[in-house]
Amino acid sequence: MPSTPTLSSQLPTFDIVGASPPEPVAAEDAARAWIGLFTACAVAGDTERLIHEALYTDPWWRDLFALTWDIRTFHGRAAISHFLHDRLAVTRFGGIELLKATYQTPYPALCWIVAAFSFKTDVAQGRGEARLVYCADRTWRAVAVYTNLEGVKDFPECLGPHRDFRPNHGRCPVGAVYSRSPDVLIIGGGQSGLAVAARLNALGVPNLVVEADERVGDRWRKRHEKLCLHGPIWQNHMPYLPFPSTWPVFTPAHKFASWLEFYADALDISVQTATSATSLHRNSDTQKWDVVLQSPNGVQNLLSVKHVVVAAGWPFKRVSLPGQDDFIGQVIHSTDFSSAEPYVGKKVVVIGACSSAHDAASDCADLGIDVTMHQRSRTFVMSIDPGMLRVTSSAEWESEPTEDIDHTKFALPVHLAKHLAKRTAAMIREGDRNARRSPQGGLPNLAG
Repeated sequence: MPSTPTLSSQLPTFDIVGASPPEPVAAEDAARAWIGLFTACAVAGDTERLIHEALYTDPWWRDLFALTWDIRTFHGRAAISHFLHDRLAVTRFGGIELLKATYQTPYPALCWIVAAFSFKTDVAQGRGEARLVYCADRTWRAVAVYTNLEGVKDFPECLGPHRDFRPNHGRCPVGAVYSRSPDVLIIGGGQSGLAVAARLNALGVPNLVVEADERVGDRWRKRHEKLCLHGPIWQNHMPYLPFPSTWPVFTPAHKFASWLEFYADALDISVQTATSATSLHRNSDTQKWDVVLQSPNGVQNLLSVKHVVVAAGWPFKRVSLPGQDDFIGQVIHSTDFSSAEPYVGKKVVVIGACSSAHDAASDCADLGIDVTMHQRSRTFVMSIDPGMLRVTSSAEWESEPTEDIDHTKFALPVHLAKHLAKRTAAMIREGDRNARRSPQGGLPNLAG
């Protein structure tokens, strides 16, 4: 198996680029000039000029389905040049318009202009972003370009004036959807599966969600009593129906379960509960997927669909520890933990140091239980304020539409995002230094 090449790219800091922009930065003027150059090169098919005049010396291009019908990231002038030679003309990439320009300074020695733009291809509309850095030749060039498929021409989402104005006599029964074999089968009725179904409904694509539990949201109801989402609410919005502005920042699990059930009903999502997909086979004759679905009573049905979306969540692994069978106490997996109350007056060891482990240990500590957490490797633990808010602040996420923030987050290639994350982690570690110290001298393993 070929090895993954080592990526040597660095963040375009002032010392690496060899220049810092003159203050004040005229972000919109610079972005508009760059868009003009970018457009002229793209429309003319002049990839060499685009590469050498519009892009930084160590550039990235991240494409999400817009030009490649795939998720691709190209690094370096040679790779991007090859990609553009192959795809610019055939996709008729053009119609580029600047949407907005934002000057950002992630760190004192790093700044860029985020130029958001719209574009068109022969079959689609797209949204893109370019991160422009100021170079030694006094020009702004893109260190990273992002192109994303927003919609397919002639197939708009059924929103606003595009909604169906015919009288609505209620949702089509799940049985009817099932009997006529939907185009798309979605396995899993959690937040991801429901979000995909909502998008497909808006595009008029027949779909069916199958969920193994008896009710939508049961996967959250079955977890421990004090569980809440560890991600802030502004990162958890779902398509077409955002959470109310009064919603708690960290959502209780049971509350979120009820929201998912409400969401499926409000958005007319066809969900068949208490149903599991037991096998999946590509039929070479029909060019469809034959999926066997099974209900709790053992009845099996065959469904033939064009597409399958697996949204079944992450599997967990139960481990067996040496000597476990001889241990006279109770041994349970975190998925079976519901409350710490049965362990009052006992000693508890929690093996692991991630989210579920901290939840269980915290519940025990709240009840005065002697609890010890055993961790195999170092764990990065940060405060909510200021730690978490350095990564995801409500001021950032709730000041703009969620879709715009999503674009900005997805636009950055993972390799560059990793470099940014390392710097952010160092800042959080320093800011939380006092919070991590204890009277006994601190917890050195907590900040990795």
